Amino acid sequence: MYSVTHNADLTKLTTFGTPAGCGCLVEYRDLDDLRRLAADEPGLLSGEVFCLGGGSNVLFLDEFYRGTVLRCVGEGISVVKGGENGRARFVVQAGLPLDALVGYAVGKGLWGLENLAAIPGRVGGAAVQNVGAYGAEFSQSVVKVNGFDLDTLQPVSFSKEECAYGYRQSVFKTPGAPRIAIYEVEVELSRVRAPRLGYAGIREALSDVPEDEVTPAQIAEAVRKVRAAKLPDPAVVGSAGSYFKNPVVPAAVLPAIEESWEKFCTRQGAEHLSLQYHQGADGAVKLSAAWMIDKAGCKGFAEGGASLWPTQPLVIVNRDGTATAGDVVALQRRVQRRVEEAFGILLWPEVVQLGEDC
Repeated sequence: MYSVTHNADLTKLTTFGTPAGCGCLVEYRDLDDLRRLAADEPGLLSGEVFCLGGGSNVLFLDEFYRGTVLRCVGEGISVVKGGENGRARFVVQAGLPLDALVGYAVGKGLWGLENLAAIPGRVGGAAVQNVGAYGAEFSQSVVKVNGFDLDTLQPVSFSKEECAYGYRQSVFKTPGAPRIAIYEVEVELSRVRAPRLGYAGIREALSDVPEDEVTPAQIAEAVRKVRAAKLPDPAVVGSAGSYFKNPVVPAAVLPAIEESWEKFCTRQGAEHLSLQYHQGADGAVKLSAAWMIDKAGCKGFAEGGASLWPTQPLVIVNRDGTATAGDVVALQRRVQRRVEEAFGILLWPEVVQLGEDC
């Protein structure tokens, strides 16, 4: 049965840990709960609604969100038929922590999610955000996303193609998208070996294991170690993980970016280093936001209780638990200005910002 809490405190339901509350928090487990909610209290769904997953990629700009927050707390996994050619399918409730799904998969020797180990958040949020790390994205394992349309009050399903996945993007994040409360995601994993070891840190952590013998569990453990060495533990230090997106630009603009960077180095009297980027198959180029933030001289930047994490400048942290959303946004803007000055590129937040701008 769903639960309703009025004037709820959301601070501990986000990994940033900045002050946040809402007019009404509704926690549900499945489609039946959403149907009952729509029948019992339709007014809670007719106004402004935000669907909260694990709270690991959201910043409430206002300390009090006046709308309804929907949060799936169902954590079940069930096996379904349909997996063929060495593949296995599962229906996963949206409230299951993503890392729990990774642990379940690697425990069965299944490939596909191991590179996403230790990412905070829930399966429903991963389906919306298309989380990714170390050469893998959640969308690569998605078959179907099941949700409840908050306008028609009917269940709806989105195929992987209909989800329109891109880099940290999906149909659920586009302007004018239907208002959908996700309650489960169908994923398909593989029994066929498919190790992704393209990132140096992962290869180094597994240097004593032959590539043709490495297991999904070993890769997941290596990823955990690499992440622990670079990133803050959200249970200890508040953050939303990677705060900025890596810029994706046409290859044709690289010379202009390089020219801006070279001029900046000259003005600063600093060594000019070659840009770090990855050439995509479509001709687009993905630049390293972390590298640009670091080389632009942002290390040590802080505003109020918010600061950049020393070993990963892509991460903004609630350093001592005193940061406000205003502190975080002030630091975001300071970094944006410096990187734009150095490279002529405006970095965009990956974190969802909810409410009025600070």
